[in-house]
Amino acid sequence: MAYKVKNKNQERGHKTLESDSVVTQTETQTTLLPYTYTPSPVKTWKNLYDLFCEDFPENNTKETWLFRGHNDPREPLRTSLEKAFCNIASIKIDKEKDVKDLLQNKFMDASIWEIERGLIRRFKRQYHHFDVRLPESGNYIEWLSIMRHYGAPNRMLDWSYSFFVAVFFAIEDSISEKGAAIWALEKNAIIKTAKSLKYIGAKLKKDEDIKKKETWEKCFYCPIDPQLFVFPANPFRLNERLVIQQGDLLCQGDISKTFEENLAAVLPQSTDKAHSKLRKYTLDFNAKERQTALLALHRMNINRATLFPGLEGFSKSLKTLMASPKKLMYHAEECSKNDKSKK
Repeated sequence: MAYKVKNKNQERGHKTLESDSVVTQTETQTTLLPYTYTPSPVKTWKNLYDLFCEDFPENNTKETWLFRGHNDPREPLRTSLEKAFCNIASIKIDKEKDVKDLLQNKFMDASIWEIERGLIRRFKRQYHHFDVRLPESGNYIEWLSIMRHYGAPNRMLDWSYSFFVAVFFAIEDSISEKGAAIWALEKNAIIKTAKSLKYIGAKLKKDEDIKKKETWEKCFYCPIDPQLFVFPANPFRLNERLVIQQGDLLCQGDISKTFEENLAAVLPQSTDKAHSKLRKYTLDFNAKERQTALLALHRMNINRATLFPGLEGFSKSLKTLMASPKKLMYHAEECSKNDKSKK
């Protein structure tokens, strides 16, 4: 089965994908986004580290790359709002056609726009029970970032400026047979394209942080005539987790379309390594290489305890130490010696 990549930005004459670009997909597996550079699978930690040094050199000041890790390379780029909506409707997130049909039609007499508005309203009305520091009512980006932080469904997708933070999230709970994947997206390219869009570009230039309610309503909440695009939308007041994980949030313009469709609308038209602004690196680690990678990341101070401060994060970080039993045995022996000396 095949479908053509089309969007409303094309109909308005905006800079976007060629209208006759054809993407082939299977029934149970999402297609790769158009204009994505995809090198051969990486099989070792050393090769992955060398690849990072080669593809993302420190002296490259013209590009700003964002990274996102998936513990299943077949998983598409889906927001928590898409996933939750699919879950309620009992639709698998990798069935592209079913997901698109769901987003564009009403479910239980409610559209995705109405559902999102209801979620935000409910969260705003009850948030004061948990925190006295309230964002301004019209600062929707800050409200959405808080919702994302605490796991509420919304249209934002979180990325990281750190390649190795993305690697950790990709392999922490990955299964060797399935592999994992690292997505890399050049941030400046999508900003440039979004700002060139006819109807919303000028507003995004004037209010890049999307602090004004008017910017939100004109650019992002347009149920009647939405536009396909993706734009960075970090709140001015960053929460602790965003800071520690070097996070950045990307917000899509049209939630009646998938995040991938929105992203495709602002991607430059190139698939070669030198010019492609979206890359997907597949990791094909065996159990030993995954163990090597987790321990290397642990030595970089990248683990659950550091990325999620608190007792829960520390407790979950102990899973990584299970990859090195000798360290656990050493600490156990040290504790035993200390107990004996006290007696």
